[in-house]
Amino acid sequence: MASSSTIAIGNCSVEISGDIDYEKNGRRVSFSIPGLGTVRVSAAAPTSIVPLNPVALDTTGQQLLGDALDLYTGEFSTSCRAYISGCVKDGKNVTLVLAEHQHVVAAMTYQISFSDELCAVVLLSAVRSSHQRKGLGTRLCIEFQRRLCDIGVSTVYCFAGRDLNRWLMVARNQSFLNR
Repeated sequence: MASSSTIAIGNCSVEISGDIDYEKNGRRVSFSIPGLGTVRVSAAAPTSIVPLNPVALDTTGQQLLGDALDLYTGEFSTSCRAYISGCVKDGKNVTLVLAEHQHVVAAMTYQISFSDELCAVVLLSAVRSSHQRKGLGTRLCIEFQRRLCDIGVSTVYCFAGRDLNRWLMVARNQSFLNR
C-alpha cells in the first residue's frame, strides 16, 4: 500500500500519495512525480476589499488610501496627477481598494450621484501591473456591482479611454446591475 501525506496550505489541504517527493515552504508545496516533472501548489494571498472615504479614516485607512494614490500615479501618465489626487482626496468620492497583506493591488474611485436618478460615476480604476490578468479587477468590479445593487443604483458611467472628456454609460437597468 502506498504511503500518504496531507499538507495544509492556507485554507486548503493537499494529499500526496504514492512514491512522490515533496517539499513544503511556507504557503507553497512543490512535489516531483517520477517521469512527469514537478508540480507547485500555493495558497492565494489573503485579500480584503475595503471602501475608503478620506473624510473619516483611521491610520490603516489613511495608509491604504495613500497606497491607492500611489497605484494610480504609477499606472497613469504624469499629466493626470492633479486630477488623480483631487479624485482620491475629495471627500465626495469613495475609493474601493483590494488589498493583499495590507498593500493595495487594485482600486476604483467613484462617486454616487443623487440627481434625478441614483447613479454612480467611476472616476478612476486600476490594477497594479504586476497583478494584472489574475482576476483581481474582475473581483473588484463584482464587489462594486454588489454594493451598487444594495443601494439601488440604476446607472453607471465610467471613463472610457485616454481623453478625459469621453465617458461611457456602462449600464442602465441591465443585467450588470440586476444580479
